[in-house]
Amino acid sequence: TPGFGANLPESSVLLGPGSTGFVPNNTDGVVGVAFANPAQYFDVLLHRSGTTTVDMNVTIDKLAIDNNGARFTLPRGFTFNSLIGLEQFRGNSVIDGTLNAGVVALFGGRMIGSGTVATDAFFNVGGQLLPGGQNRTGSFTIDGDYVQVGTGTLIVDIGAILGVQTQDLLTVTGDAILGGNLVV
Repeated sequence: TPGFGANLPESSVLLGPGSTGFVPNNTDGVVGVAFANPAQYFDVLLHRSGTTTVDMNVTIDKLAIDNNGARFTLPRGFTFNSLIGLEQFRGNSVIDGTLNAGVVALFGGRMIGSGTVATDAFFNVGGQLLPGGQNRTGSFTIDGDYVQVGTGTLIVDIGAILGVQTQDLLTVTGDAILGGNLVV
């Protein structure tokens, strides 16, 4: 239904602000059924300010984030599957859980967290990747290939807390092409 979810509270990934493009393919479309019997959706676009938080394991076809005030949050303990992949043009994504995505393209915005992105290829061509988060050390895993080019930026924290050396860690299980920018 066009506009479905426009006035709903910030909570579920299926009902977040700016969430559009919902086309149920395994439910009768009755509001509330998706929570009792999760459905798959095509081309979910987060294009309004606000936070969309994953609060159940879910599978969709494609996710796009395209608003400076949009925030996609995947907490630890949850899995988000995007069969085609994720495109982020603006906004912030916090990945502390597991994101399974065909291809990830970070054209802009920030991706932070201490989670895992399992992908065929992760392209950072104009965004910022911050393992752990800003001024917070952590380990971020890309289970697949990582390509950073253009104005893509990797931002890492290195320091000592109470005399103990800490640093961010980016683990890439596939091939890594490291162009773009590095900020320490």
